[in-house]
This record gives sequence, structure tokens and C-alpha cells, in this order.
Amino acid sequence: LSGYGIILCSVYKDYKTGHAFALLALKIAERYQNKSEITKTANVVANYTLPFREHLKNAAELNRKCLEVGKESGEFQHLSYSLVFNILNLFYSSKNISSILNDVIPKHMLLCKQAKSSIGKDTINAVRIILLSMTTSPEDNMEIEVINEYAQKFLNEWILNHNFITVFISIL
Repeated sequence: LSGYGIILCSVYKDYKTGHAFALLALKIAERYQNKSEITKTANVVANYTLPFREHLKNAAELNRKCLEVGKESGEFQHLSYSLVFNILNLFYSSKNISSILNDVIPKHMLLCKQAKSSIGKDTINAVRIILLSMTTSPEDNMEIEVINEYAQKFLNEWILNHNFITVFISIL
């Protein structure tokens, strides 16, 4: 049902019905205490249908639920997607970039490493590079060199992992 909600929103532009289907899927998963499905559908609602219908700040609670239940259920794939979108949502909601870089990203990166999510790690690294580039003065040659070295290391790992979805998510 939540996947159908994504299709309704993204393909057919029927945001109201798509979001309603995703919410219904979440309610069903919660009713039957299916933690794996709660993790998946909370991620879908928070990051794929809710932004079409509600303020982005409302996704934070669902992303927290995805994190908590995902750890319990072992559903690390959607947990890591939720972590990535949480970082992007904070950025899009005009949260302090320094706070995102110094507080949020390290915690989320640790969870992605524990979950062995190369897509999560790669995407968070891509966002980190973008944010570092945005906050570095063009005159700070030393810092730019460090960012470029970090970006090259990331690019080599990204190619090794074949995580082409990282490019798509980072463009968002």
C-alpha cells in the first residue's frame, strides 16, 4: 500500500490519495505490530508522501519512529534511508548547517555503519561534502584541499560500492 502511495504521488500527482494510502499502510502495520513494516511505511510516509501534503518538519517524528523501530526489527535498509532523508529535511528546513555537520551527520553515519548500509554511508558522505563546500570560504585554500581530498576518497568508495542511487538522492 505504501508503495502504491509513492506511485500515486510521484507518477500520477495524486498527492492526497497517495498520502492517504501510505498512512493507511502505516496504520495497518502498527495495528498488527509488524515492526519491519512500520519501519518501511514510516520511511515512505515521512519522506515520499508527507512532503507533498504537509510541512516538512512533520516528517521528523516519523523518521524518529523509523529509527527506533528499525533498530528493534533489524530493518536497516529503510532505517538508513530515513537517516539520509532526516539530514536532507533538516537542511531544507533551514537548520543550522554547523549543527547538521557536527552533531547529526556523525550520529547518523555511525548508525549506517552499524547497519552496514553502504547506500546510507555514501549518501550521507555526499551530503557532507555539499554542506562543507557551502560553508567554506573560497579563499581558504587549505580547507578546500581537505574537502577535495575527502571528496576524492568518497568518490573512489562510491564507485567501488556501485551506489548510483547516491547521485539521485544527493541531487534532491
